[in-house]
Amino acid sequence: MSSGQLRCVRRGGQGIGLRTPIGILGSGCRRRGNQFHRHRAHFDLRKLTLLRQIHHVHAGQLQQRQEKAYHLAPGAGRRKEFTKGETGPFADPNLRKAAAHALDRQEMIDSLFEGYYDVANGPFAEASGWGTIENFPEYDPELAKEEVAAWSAANGGATPSVTIMVLPTAETKLIGNYVAEQWEAVGIETSLETVEEASASAALVAGNFDVVLWSFWDRPDPDALYHYLYGDSTLNFPKYRSATVDAGLDGGRPIKDKEARKAEYQKVWDEYGEQVPIIWLYHVQWALAWRDGLYGVGDFTLPSGEKAQPITYGNTFLTGVWDANS
Repeated sequence: MSSGQLRCVRRGGQGIGLRTPIGILGSGCRRRGNQFHRHRAHFDLRKLTLLRQIHHVHAGQLQQRQEKAYHLAPGAGRRKEFTKGETGPFADPNLRKAAAHALDRQEMIDSLFEGYYDVANGPFAEASGWGTIENFPEYDPELAKEEVAAWSAANGGATPSVTIMVLPTAETKLIGNYVAEQWEAVGIETSLETVEEASASAALVAGNFDVVLWSFWDRPDPDALYHYLYGDSTLNFPKYRSATVDAGLDGGRPIKDKEARKAEYQKVWDEYGEQVPIIWLYHVQWALAWRDGLYGVGDFTLPSGEKAQPITYGNTFLTGVWDANS
């Protein structure tokens, strides 16, 4: 391979969360500058579209890995800002199930992203070995309509009305509009509110939202998600509290055997599938490009002897990287 070219290689891996691309900044593999470059990448058989430039590309190689899962957090508790301190519609788990039943996630991926991404059923992809949400509500718009009608009957004939908070990016607006259309079709009145990332992050932590479209879950081990799932944690974004979830997280923490740990974490995934505090959408791909002559990129070994995840939230360790041209 001559200098100035990029070799594009697909790499499988865990799906753990995401960060929204700002937009398409290039098409194909291009030589640009002399530094490392991180992208979120959209691959198909015809072309490579690079999303969200972080640094500059020189030349060399590109590797790609599933990292994170896009999700909607309908929440489960009280919302201060959008619901005026009253319990919001999605405090009812049956309405959260209706919202999940109303979404055809595979069709969304096919129509918005040419079928590139994989549907997410939890923070981890099946290949991770950490288990998935096997009981997540399947697409069933007729059942969703029945569940919405039941909620309305139990609330004096009211129509459930929610606001989806999205970041000001092209992709989040595409997804938000798709979700709103599907929810409207089953009787959930839905609007979008675009919020800058700093304010949206504050609202996310405080729980000041009806629904938030967010990207996250960039950890290679479930224990690293402990503080995002545990009931009384400030960083439990949907504010869903469950003794079952807490017990599973506590149970998996001290165990060394992976299969035994997986069994504990499956209790968490089963609870999230039954109660639906988060509607998982899809796993995202990250890409890392580097110039010719660099070796060891994305090939970091942990002290235990295990291979580290090559890319986490667009970042990679440079330990062990060496330059054949120096």
